Amino acid sequence: MYKKDRTFKVLFGFNFEAAERAIFTNIEAYGLKVQGTSRYTKTMIRDYIKKNPDLDAVFLKEYLDGGEKFGALELSELADECDANFVVIMRSANKGREAMKILYCAGITGAVFADGKRGADPRLLAELAVKGRHNKAAREYYKVDAPMPDYGVLNFEDFRDTYSYLIGSDIPGSTIIDRFIDITRSLLNLSD
Repeated sequence: MYKKDRTFKVLFGFNFEAAERAIFTNIEAYGLKVQGTSRYTKTMIRDYIKKNPDLDAVFLKEYLDGGEKFGALELSELADECDANFVVIMRSANKGREAMKILYCAGITGAVFADGKRGADPRLLAELAVKGRHNKAAREYYKVDAPMPDYGVLNFEDFRDTYSYLIGSDIPGSTIIDRFIDITRSLLNLSD
């Protein structure tokens, strides 16, 4: 729990003043002073998080107001940039799907399912921002059976390096197939 009378820094990844005010009011009910900033595009959100790793909470929607979509892997990469509680409004269709496993494994336990005009309850969003959600409760809410996905999450840098190796001409290996076999063996820790 946060100390009362401390500034609670939040980032809103959407442009809806009424919702922001309602969330502010509910966070202030915990005795916290709220300092909020809004950013509306993926690039602006990423840049702000990288420049402000001391954020306490980040509120995002799966689909931004401009139609851009945050994928689960992108959200997990954002969560690596700061220790904030991420509160992400997701479509209910994601419940029980692989995207929720990825969020769970990334430590994003504050996702909320909301569809339609009604949206998510500002009291719940504020509570998740301030208190978070326990892992077991998140797994149950997300309808995630196994706590870990069946595969490792490959970040962009790993993908780029592997791709460069696969198509590179200066690496030993006569064909792409030979390189693919090398990569597969290294991933599975197999020897020749």
